[in-house]
Amino acid sequence: MRFDLVPVTRLYGGGLFFDSEHGPGLVEAYVEWTATVPKAMNSSVALIPFPDHPSVPEPMPGRYVYHVRIAFTGPLEDGERLVRPLRLIGPRIMETLSEPPYSQSSSIHDDPPVAMSWAAGHDVTAHASLAVQFS
Repeated sequence: MRFDLVPVTRLYGGGLFFDSEHGPGLVEAYVEWTATVPKAMNSSVALIPFPDHPSVPEPMPGRYVYHVRIAFTGPLEDGERLVRPLRLIGPRIMETLSEPPYSQSSSIHDDPPVAMSWAAGHDVTAHASLAVQFS
């Protein structure tokens, strides 16, 4: 395996949040989509069980949510075109895709500010990974 640093001048990234009721079709569509995108597109999916608690922002409390995370280092227009098939999977609860400065790339995973338990499994056969977080 070889690692190298490359300059990143732009980033198209963020997340698409789907209710878990779209789960089986969403995961299949996501895996198929990953086989069609260039190496400049990085993505993952997490199933997040949000607690029904006032500290959880709307519209997430009490829901199991699929969070499709996107990081694309190509032009914004190409990123929008490449993500279009994911938007057709079903209605989104929320979307945070934008063109943030690279210094804000950590916001893509929308990780909580406090430590929490989690488990993850990965499949790198098609540029895909699936993570499951437990509250």
